[in-house]
Amino acid sequence: QEIQALRSRNAGLLTQYEKTILTSQDRESFERWNAARNSYLTVFNEVLRLSSNSRKAAAMELARAQMFPAFKPYAEAMNTEVAQNKQSGDQSVTAIQDLITATQAGIFVGTGIALLLAIGISVLVVRTITSPLSNAVSLVDQVADGDLTRTGTVTSEDELGRMQAALNRMIESLRTTVGHVSAAASNVAN
Repeated sequence: QEIQALRSRNAGLLTQYEKTILTSQDRESFERWNAARNSYLTVFNEVLRLSSNSRKAAAMELARAQMFPAFKPYAEAMNTEVAQNKQSGDQSVTAIQDLITATQAGIFVGTGIALLLAIGISVLVVRTITSPLSNAVSLVDQVADGDLTRTGTVTSEDELGRMQAALNRMIESLRTTVGHVSAAASNVAN
């Protein structure tokens, strides 16, 4: 009974294993292994039958003459199947490692491109802020030195553009105030 239970379990495992076969080479190898297994099990079953019928001498003779020789091709076919599975596994590992390497390279390249893009955007944003601020500081310095003839160029409608427009209005207001003071001083002098 124990042998029958093991055979049933093995048959189920073989059925499951057969579902994993992908290539024709693996299919041929499996069929050779299964044929060798069946040849071995046919003789093995007869040896068991003889042994259980108290014909131990006949069972031993059959085991020496047929069962042991039948086991050799069965074991060789099994070893071939294992070697092919190992080779297939090794190839899969290599393919997976290649994919991992390619993925890592892609991630590094993508990260590098994203970093360069972030730097480029940062430089652009900094320039759009610092250039108008630099122009405004230059204009304020000129006004501080008493030059009311210049005005700034308004290039945007954001906060920096509005600040530049406000500076221009301030300079215009200062011109008007200086003009009024100059006219009043002229009238007082006359």
